[in-house]
Amino acid sequence: MLAHIALACGFADQSHLSRTFKRATGMAPRTWQLARRIRRPQTPPSIPLVMGWVN
Repeated sequence: MLAHIALACGFADQSHLSRTFKRATGMAPRTWQLARRIRRPQTPPSIPLVMGWVN
């Protein structure tokens, strides 16, 4: 899947995207994905809750 994303974004290949991503963020795409998964709540709040709406 990352290879498809890389080609769609104009990178020569997956390796090129990964190197550029690591240079920009300081971590590999997979490491970034796992870090985001850990910080993300298990159940996302509903849109009204995010928007501050109260029923």
